[in-house]
Amino acid sequence: QSYVGNYDQSAGAVPGANPRYRLSAFLRWALDPFNAGVNFRYLPSFDECEGGPCNVNSPERPIRREVDDYFYMDVFAGVNVFSSFGTTSLTVGINNVTDAVPPYIANGFLAESDAATYDYAGRSFYLRLTQQL
Repeated sequence: QSYVGNYDQSAGAVPGANPRYRLSAFLRWALDPFNAGVNFRYLPSFDECEGGPCNVNSPERPIRREVDDYFYMDVFAGVNVFSSFGTTSLTVGINNVTDAVPPYIANGFLAESDAATYDYAGRSFYLRLTQQL
């Protein structure tokens, strides 16, 4: 019995969202003293069934619904300053640029979605200052 392409909480299944594939990519560019990057995550839609697994072999098929796909992107840019004190790095970034909201999952156990699969924080900004000797 395959659980791929479904959201399942049944015995034997990997709990939670099981899309057919997941795409994750990280691209980084650097040319001293500058650097920048972007991180992408994509999860395609998958099926969820009312009250249990989608892959039951019985005459009464459960009600099936499609959970929306999900796209998430982070970006950052930074600069390095070299001195006798070492390297000072200043980085600014935005997490979840598109402010992607986790899709609704009726069988989800936290906030009507799946916290193990999706980020709930929404869009956030950061500034990071680091010093290396």
